Amino acid sequence: MIITQTVGQDIRSEEMFVIPDSKFQCANTTCLPFISVITTDIRNCQFACLGQSQCTAATFHRSTSNCELFDNMLNQNGNMLADVDATSMNVISETRFPPELTTTTSTTSSTTTTTTTTTVIPAWSNTGGMNSARKFHTVSVLSNGTVLVSGGYNTVSGFFNSAELYDPSTGVWRSTGSMNSTRAYHKASVLSNGTVLVSGGDNGGGAVNSAELYGPSTGVWRSTGSMNNARSWYTASILSNGTVLVSGGQNNGGYLNSTELYDPSTGVWR
Repeated sequence: MIITQTVGQDIRSEEMFVIPDSKFQCANTTCLPFISVITTDIRNCQFACLGQSQCTAATFHRSTSNCELFDNMLNQNGNMLADVDATSMNVISETRFPPELTTTTSTTSSTTTTTTTTTVIPAWSNTGGMNSARKFHTVSVLSNGTVLVSGGYNTVSGFFNSAELYDPSTGVWRSTGSMNSTRAYHKASVLSNGTVLVSGGDNGGGAVNSAELYGPSTGVWRSTGSMNNARSWYTASILSNGTVLVSGGQNNGGYLNSTELYDPSTGVWR
């Protein structure tokens, strides 16, 4: 199993050999854990080992959520004790990344330069989940780096008007102001002034032509001019002069070939 974790620019990974329903035979005698922590699940126990550079093995006890971390562990694969409450893991030799930092020193007649080089491997890692499960929503990166999700649909709650903000620095989602209208299959465009234009979509009763603006500084949505045609499943493009071009899509009458332009300075579609 490959364990990978990304914290900012710090990417760490290691490969672990998992031994279900077992614990190390020497755990209570000659190889006591150097630290024990309480984790919510086995995955976080693996992350705990990844975060300790001296960790070479770990055991997670399901009933107590106790995660034991071992250093300087001899290979115990052939000397395991059966324990249905425990899962043990060995870090496979030379798979930890990054290894010890490599420092290169070069010397000239008057100065000494030390350069530390690390290699970053792109990797995926889990982050916080949204407050509401949703699909057919929009995602917009705001000028401050946070991510705005708006609207959408799920089979339990139906169509949404709620919105959420994701903070990349913490990995946490928080609720923000709700749209005035429920909608899915809509489009969101980040305008040059930082506000977000949301337009069209479907509210469960069919395509709509309404549009709204989100103010990142206030978290409030306000209505703006409506499109001339109700449409969902269309495209929206921000042009070099700041206007927004929408084209095609569909409404209750079928597929559309019409296009419209939104002028942020007037709030009017033409």
